[in-house]
Amino acid sequence: MTPHVPLHSEDYVVAAIFSIIVGVNALVLFPRVVPSLHRRLKRAALITGAIVSVLTFMIVIETRAMDHLFGGYFSFKTPLERLHEHFAEFDEKMARDPEIRRALESTYDWGMKLRTLSRLGVERLDDATLRRRARVMSVLLSRVSEHACATIVKGSSPTASDQAEIEEALLRLEAGFVAEWMQVLHESMLAEVRELPKNAPTDEERIAAGPALEAKLGKDTARRLIAGLSEGASDSERCWAMKTIYAVAPTLPEPHATVLLRDFR
Repeated sequence: MTPHVPLHSEDYVVAAIFSIIVGVNALVLFPRVVPSLHRRLKRAALITGAIVSVLTFMIVIETRAMDHLFGGYFSFKTPLERLHEHFAEFDEKMARDPEIRRALESTYDWGMKLRTLSRLGVERLDDATLRRRARVMSVLLSRVSEHACATIVKGSSPTASDQAEIEEALLRLEAGFVAEWMQVLHESMLAEVRELPKNAPTDEERIAAGPALEAKLGKDTARRLIAGLSEGASDSERCWAMKTIYAVAPTLPEPHATVLLRDFR
């Protein structure tokens, strides 16, 4: 199942008009097609008209209503088409958001600017949202190649191959994952444009988090992780390090968990 796509009122209006037209026609034609049955069961025409109207409504509304009501079943669109529709809805939502729209007024590359806002806003997130983001990122990064993983981690523009991988990964995830992922992106963007306070860890918290991480991973693995996050690390090592941070940090006691997630994001 793929995430539900929000409905617009005009979708219902168009579908309702078509379903009424077809249903009325079915009501009129039914007695002529099966006159004997109509005479025996006077309500058969009404029932038939109602059934035809409902079926027509579902066909016309197609993915939007059926995704919302039936979780994607009975849809004529492919899962990938519905995923792209969900992306389009998210872009439309960002374009309507007055705070984000103001931040995008001076740029031509909305996609890159949105990625920048979401990356910069991470350090402004509250602890609960930061842990939600770690959970989402851990799941996503574990389902793509090292190159696509590094692209996500660095916040750079994905290649066509990376984009295809990311979409395939999202299609295989449980219902609602994309919605949660996009919600975290939105909250990160809002945190940045609103210039919420940065929740930077103190030196004392950083010093205390190091031994907690070593105790969890072992000294050699912890050193490899730090090296993978340093300047000049390969895509492979950077990807491994971030997947490890997102998977391990939330399992540590606080404040170590959020300290690591803020320092290594």
